Amino acid sequence: MSAPFVQISPDYRSVDGAPADLNKGLKYFGNRLCPFAHRAWWAAHEKDVVQDFELIHVELGPNKPAWYQAEVNPLGTVPVFYDEGRVVYESLILAEYFDEKYPTRGVRLLPEDPVHRATARLLASRFGEKVVKPLYALLMEGWDDAKYDGVLDAARAALVSFNDDVNRFSPKATPDQTSLVASGFSLAEIAIIPFLDRFTASLKYYRNFELLPDDGKHDRLRDAFAASQQRPAFKKTSQDPDFYVWAYLAYAKKKTGAL
Repeated sequence: MSAPFVQISPDYRSVDGAPADLNKGLKYFGNRLCPFAHRAWWAAHEKDVVQDFELIHVELGPNKPAWYQAEVNPLGTVPVFYDEGRVVYESLILAEYFDEKYPTRGVRLLPEDPVHRATARLLASRFGEKVVKPLYALLMEGWDDAKYDGVLDAARAALVSFNDDVNRFSPKATPDQTSLVASGFSLAEIAIIPFLDRFTASLKYYRNFELLPDDGKHDRLRDAFAASQQRPAFKKTSQDPDFYVWAYLAYAKKKTGAL
């Protein structure tokens, strides 16, 4: 794998403290390591507005700066966005904010049809509720032989169940549809694909787990992931597999000799 591992993206600048002009201009605080920050960063690229922002890197993990939570985001999380001193928190809320603030820029993230819009939000919510925790559990606990079968089964069941949810709540409008919602690319992809991007690489490396096998049980997720990988905005914000393996080492470190 490539080394050394650094969290900061070339697109961002590093700061030693909260910017003196924090309440002026458009400031986006993030980190390319975090799937939640990836959501909003990708959304900003889809809206073609990221060039208007000052991108500020926030180191995560044991080196996360104290000033960030004390002076910028009391939640201590990324991303957060400052719009002339007004603050927007949380990744999907921020993605929707970009869509509403810039209605004529880039790609529409929230479908015009209210039912499709509701469906995109439903899928985003259910993925977070059903899938994220079991995948992290497999990464973090899968080193333990006594737990491996249980966390493996839970992760696979969550993915299959969610794929069934997509088919149930958002059936295809045409046989060749690759988007999660019938109207096309939407907030649903923004919410889900950054996690698939990271776990495809990290779970394969650390747990020899194929995230989305071609078995007919993961078809909607496979199609949406493949289509998203071709989007220019996604290519600008996704990282190579080695980066994700390094980034998730802290979660999988109990597997000795992994690197």
